[in-house]
Amino acid sequence: MSEIPIGSVSDEATGPPAASAVEIPAEIVFVGLCSFLNVNRQNPKMGEPSVVLVGTKNHNGHDHTHGGDEPKEHIPFIGFDVRKTRVDDEDGFSKKGAENMFRVHRVAGMEIIIESDPVEDADGNPIGAPTILDSYGDVAKRDEYWPAMKNEFDPDLVPEKGKKPNPKKAAAFLRFGSGTIAGDHLSPEEWVFKDGDGETSPPKKYAREVRYSRFPHSGDKLVLRLKPLPGHPGAAKTLTFRAAEGSETIEVWIGNNVESDIAPTLFRMDLRPRETGGEHFVFLNATAGNGLTGPVPVPILPDEEPVGTGDTDGGYCGPHNGSGGPP
Repeated sequence: MSEIPIGSVSDEATGPPAASAVEIPAEIVFVGLCSFLNVNRQNPKMGEPSVVLVGTKNHNGHDHTHGGDEPKEHIPFIGFDVRKTRVDDEDGFSKKGAENMFRVHRVAGMEIIIESDPVEDADGNPIGAPTILDSYGDVAKRDEYWPAMKNEFDPDLVPEKGKKPNPKKAAAFLRFGSGTIAGDHLSPEEWVFKDGDGETSPPKKYAREVRYSRFPHSGDKLVLRLKPLPGHPGAAKTLTFRAAEGSETIEVWIGNNVESDIAPTLFRMDLRPRETGGEHFVFLNATAGNGLTGPVPVPILPDEEPVGTGDTDGGYCGPHNGSGGPP
C-alpha cells in the first residue's frame, strides 16, 4: 500500500467559523503507553479496532521509575498546542511547556468518542474499519518481540467484541471508525527487545507516535465526547476543538505519560535514552494477562554517547501494537 500524506491541508482557519465554513483537516496523535488493538480486524479473539491507554496504578505489581526515583504514575490525557488548536471551553485543562503553549486535560477512566466518526451502525453492530498505512509497520508489535504470548490477552485491557475494558486496569479507551492510521516520529536510535534469555527482536528504529487522520468529523471542528467506562464514577463531558488562528489543521494529542514527560513529548523532542531503556513496556506487556514482565526495549548507543539519567531524559514509552497485524 502506498503511503498517503498525513495532515495535508487546503483551508485556513482565521478565527470564529462562519456558518458555511469548509472542512478543516483533523488529526489525533497518540503517544506513550497506548496499545493498539485489532486495527486490521483480522483477530477473531479481539474486539473492534481500538486503542487502550494502559493504567499504571497497582498494575501487575510493577512500578515505573525514572533513574531510581519513586514510582511515577502515567497520566492519560488529551492535549493540544495553542499555536495550532483551540478548545471552546478550557475548563479542566492545565497549562504546560514553555510560555504555557500546551493545554492538557486528564481523561482517566474515560472512553473517548470521536463525534461523526461512527464505530457502530444503527443496530449497534461494529463497523469501524480504519485504513492502515505502511508506516504503521514501525510501531512495536508484541507478537514480534514476544511471540510466546501471541493471542494471549487480559480481557480487562483487551476487551472482546462489544465490550469495554475495565477502568481498574485501563486508563482510557477509544474505538476507531473509518480514518487512516499511520506510524510517525521514528526514534533516532535503534532499540532491541530483551528478556532474561537475551534479545527477542532485531535492532530497529520504532515509531514514537501513531497518527489517526482523514476521519469524518464536524466540518470546522473536532468534537470528542468523554464517557466514563463501565464502573468508573467520572462524569461525561464534551470537548470541542477548532483550528487556532492561522492554523490549517486541528491537531489533538491523546497520550499516557509521566507528568515530566508530557511537555517534551508534545514538543516532539528527541531526548537521550535512559540507561534503563523502555522499562515501562512492562505495562504494555500486561495486555498479555499472564503477570509476566516480558521483553523490554533497550537502546543501542555508541560507546561514547552518554545515556540519560533523569526525568528530562527519554525512555521509550510506546505506543505498541497489542495484537498481530499489518504489515
